Amino acid sequence: MLVLSSANDGRLVLWDVNKQQKLAHSSTRGTPPLKVTEAPNIHSNGIFSMDEVAGHIATASKDSTIGYSNIANQGIVLERSICGHHSGPIRCVNFR
Repeated sequence: MLVLSSANDGRLVLWDVNKQQKLAHSSTRGTPPLKVTEAPNIHSNGIFSMDEVAGHIATASKDSTIGYSNIANQGIVLERSICGHHSGPIRCVNFR
């Protein structure tokens, strides 16, 4: 099973929760799931909201932009950054 996460660092990460990373040492919380791919440059600030439908990802950020990305063979690819419509952080986004 794959899980997609977003965070305050502005990154998207796709995890395979059925597999584990190989680490030299593990934390007290156990071994983390396998990181399949990540997109570090989706936003310049934290992500408040994310929605995913059939591999299409919309993100809303503190940097006042909406990101539109796709999960592709080469990883998570930013297709478009939508900006200029909000003057402050965008707190929610979803597909309709």
